[in-house]
Amino acid sequence: MNMVEDRALSTAKASMGDELLCQSARVHVAIARSEHRISQALALRARVFREHMQHASSRRLMRDDDIFDPWCTHLVAIDPDRDDVVGTYRILTPESARELGCRYAEQEFWLTRLDPLRHEIVELGRACVDPAYRGGTSLMLMWSGLSRWLSGKHYTHLMGCVSVSLSDGPDHVTQLYHQLIPGHDAGESFRVWPLQRLPRSTAQIPGPIDVPPLLRAYLRAGAMIMGEPCVDFELDCADFPVILPLERLDQRFKQRFGPLAA
Repeated sequence: MNMVEDRALSTAKASMGDELLCQSARVHVAIARSEHRISQALALRARVFREHMQHASSRRLMRDDDIFDPWCTHLVAIDPDRDDVVGTYRILTPESARELGCRYAEQEFWLTRLDPLRHEIVELGRACVDPAYRGGTSLMLMWSGLSRWLSGKHYTHLMGCVSVSLSDGPDHVTQLYHQLIPGHDAGESFRVWPLQRLPRSTAQIPGPIDVPPLLRAYLRAGAMIMGEPCVDFELDCADFPVILPLERLDQRFKQRFGPLAA
């Protein structure tokens, strides 16, 4: 069997039972349609999140799952040669959120101001990529797949919570918030309030704070911050609430990655 046939066989294997959205030579992006593929995504989440929980919890995760997962659509990045999930997002549509009775973000924030748009907002969560596949390409390919999945649907906004580690202390995250909000404030119409605020502090950290890669990528794509972050004690992090109007997607992102979703 030659290399072309090998690749064709791998492609068929990787997409079997899944809704293939887009692909590169190394990674295919699809909507998981089988329990096996979803289980792979949950196992990946457990492996990745365990890295961040080593000092926050002694609980050993084999699968990262909760009450939201059965109601979510699971977008996955698949290595066709390994036939395994190497990246994932979960997607909670407004229809599923209504049936379930809440969104994930409502565990951390008051979302009252978003009520007029609830039927148009898709919630993204549990984003993670295998360390061996990081560097931006896999994430961007997943965004391209998401763009294709959203095409033709009536949704107007994406929202989610972006985690920032508290390993450098809450003052570090507080200063990051105040550093970012002047240029990326979603405004009062989208304001949300954390159920567990960061402790108040007047400490000043010299120099600008480095923006974590995932949060930086969202902001570059046009996302805005809806309010103060909420503390997540279990994962020892603070979650920034962000919203991305689909019409504001950065043109550089569309030009660079849009063809991948064609």
